Amino acid sequence: MEENNIPPAMPPEMPVTPPPSPLQVTSDNRPFADRPGIKILFIVLLSLALFIPQAFIYALISEREGRSTSAKFEIGASYGGMQSITGPVLTIPYCYPEAKADSIGVVTLLPAELNVEAGINTQTLSRGMYDAEVYDSDIRIAGQFTFDYLKGLPVPMSALRLDQAVVTIGVEGLKGIQSLSEFAFGGK
Repeated sequence: MEENNIPPAMPPEMPVTPPPSPLQVTSDNRPFADRPGIKILFIVLLSLALFIPQAFIYALISEREGRSTSAKFEIGASYGGMQSITGPVLTIPYCYPEAKADSIGVVTLLPAELNVEAGINTQTLSRGMYDAEVYDSDIRIAGQFTFDYLKGLPVPMSALRLDQAVVTIGVEGLKGIQSLSEFAFGGK
């Protein structure tokens, strides 16, 4: 009876293969998320979806920069804008005693020596959430004209109308001018 405990031998015609393991996955029955094409497609779709908030942030930044620029421009324009000062220039009319048509004109002189003193104060003005720096300045201009240049011109000194001479100081816009001080010419 001891011989009954031995299992019978398998017939030689049947191949011996182990049963499939539950951990072993064949290419036909892989889960959907394990396929590389699906993973690449998911990464591309996720990247495209993340561009949407980035586009919103870019549009918001661009709009704020535009509003900031226009607010600074409006503040500067209401305060007086950018100023440019030129001069002083001395303009002297001349007229020959013969008074021909081509004998009337002007001679323009720039100062031989020019001293400019400027004091600048800054101030911050606001419009909404935007700030802009504006500047106040106190400018003093002093110059000295010499008539040495006139000696080399073909216009004789007797033809110059010094009583009609004009000193011109150019200012780009008068909106920013708060006050003008006295003008002295020749110590007067």
